[in-house]
Amino acid sequence: MGSDVVEPKALPFDKLTEDQRVEFIPSQIFELKKNEPAFIFSRDNLRTIKRYENAVRQLPKDYEVKVNETFAALGLDINDVNVFFNNLRSHVNSWDRVEDACKTMGADLQVFAEDLIDEANNLISKIKCMDAWESAAIVRDDTDSVGLSAVDTHIFRESVDIHLSAITEDIEAKLDGIRHVKALIDRFGDDIIENLQPMAKSLLNRIGGENIPEALAKLEPELDELDAEILKKLDEYNALVGTAFYGLVFGPLGLIVTGGIYGAQAEKVRADKNELIRDREKLAARRSGLLGGASEFEVIRTHVSDMQFRLVDVGTAIKNLEDVWVLMEAYAKNSKKRAAGVSTQLALKRFVDRFQRVISPWENILGISNNISRLFNEALQDY
Repeated sequence: MGSDVVEPKALPFDKLTEDQRVEFIPSQIFELKKNEPAFIFSRDNLRTIKRYENAVRQLPKDYEVKVNETFAALGLDINDVNVFFNNLRSHVNSWDRVEDACKTMGADLQVFAEDLIDEANNLISKIKCMDAWESAAIVRDDTDSVGLSAVDTHIFRESVDIHLSAITEDIEAKLDGIRHVKALIDRFGDDIIENLQPMAKSLLNRIGGENIPEALAKLEPELDELDAEILKKLDEYNALVGTAFYGLVFGPLGLIVTGGIYGAQAEKVRADKNELIRDREKLAARRSGLLGGASEFEVIRTHVSDMQFRLVDVGTAIKNLEDVWVLMEAYAKNSKKRAAGVSTQLALKRFVDRFQRVISPWENILGISNNISRLFNEALQDY
């Protein structure tokens, strides 16, 4: 004999209703990412960025470049080398602003969760003090429901307007903070593509002179081929993870990750990229040895190649975080519109039940948010 129990379904983002999205997605996204620094950096990705930062901070200063005869022997203009190194330092310094903004974002999340819970509890308390609530709480269907009195209708709509307006303002402020972090990270990544990579490539192409080993010249085409393959994988990865909450399935029983956080295809592309990066590192090590005193170019170039890929993950994570608050903002605004149509005890009960389902997961998110700054600081101290 078959069971009559219907198992709750887990669904991808585009199959969820608005209420399901705000009920499931925030808590399940935060639960998934709770052990990652600032939610948007895996420790491995942060490690890659910090290695790049450390490598840049060890570059020779202007006066050291001028007295280093290797650069001239390689056919490089000293001034061009210093401009490149100084641009790298400026790029690394911009990372400090990203770190500071991430710390602030973590602290702001805790305050937001506390305020959201307080505003929601105050709204629900006011509703439950209404004369109609005692009857509304036991209403089962439309046949049992009666209309709200004029007094209760006024109290309800005024309370909703006050508290949901406050919640909406908090959400908008949080969105501004997240978008500030997103803009900083985007700028950090854009500088690599628009400035640093072209400069590095230009300088390496100028290397020449009588003392250049033939082996060095032979390595460049192999490195170029690997770089092209890595960029191809980067484009594939970008296309796969660009969709909102790609590879994630949400539901009452919790989050399901389909073949990796961004899906099986994306994980396969990531694995292929890692293999190409390892091959490139081997060639780069050989090339660095042949470059001698100018080996910094190849070290930095390898770091930049890997970091570009990592920043796609970071960008996707911050976009998902932004989308959480976009969902919350839409829900808050639509709830105010729905409130205008609440005229019966049953509608009142449904409004409160729906609202509580959305707010209750934020108790858990508040607990997670308490650890954000600590995790981020600990992760930074590791490097």
